[in-house]
Amino acid sequence: MKSLLKKKASGILGQNGRFAACAHVIFEAGMLSRVDRSGWNTIGIENPQNVSEHSFRVAVAGLLLSRLEGLSKGQERQVLLGCILHDLSETRIGDFNKINKRYATAFHGKAYDDMLTPAGMGILDDFLACSDDAAVAGVINDADMIEMAACALEYAKLGNPHAGKWVESAKKRIKTRSGEKLISALCGADPFKWAFDSSGK
Repeated sequence: MKSLLKKKASGILGQNGRFAACAHVIFEAGMLSRVDRSGWNTIGIENPQNVSEHSFRVAVAGLLLSRLEGLSKGQERQVLLGCILHDLSETRIGDFNKINKRYATAFHGKAYDDMLTPAGMGILDDFLACSDDAAVAGVINDADMIEMAACALEYAKLGNPHAGKWVESAKKRIKTRSGEKLISALCGADPFKWAFDSSGK
């Protein structure tokens, strides 16, 4: 009986192509390591951060902010899901910076739908639900802004005279108290001090 059920299950999965769809999502997500954060190109950053690098650090910031804001474990999981997937549509659209947005429209919703719906399992619905909880949505937003500010502060420390404008932009878009305090802490810190201080303080 067990073998029969396994055979039926594998037949169903073979028909709907779920594993094949998941494989495509995994390969496509790899494209993010080849998509530059295009805003950095506009201020002359050579070899700028890519979207994959950005998304990873957004997720780290989201975890920290979830704890700082006292979110529940369920909310924290939503934050991490939202952070990991927040720029996934850029595999198909590219990274639209503020100049691009003046002249063109990107259909992020369609890109997410086309990419994630074939995999099923409620992933797209769970991702979209992240915006239903204001606390979760606020932390995801702030994690994105904090990562951008951190990257800008690194570029500024390395001598780019324009990167500081990204920090000011991020500050204006912060929504949570913890986000305000964390971005203030970033601005008061040396981005590279951790590499020379084994205590991490």
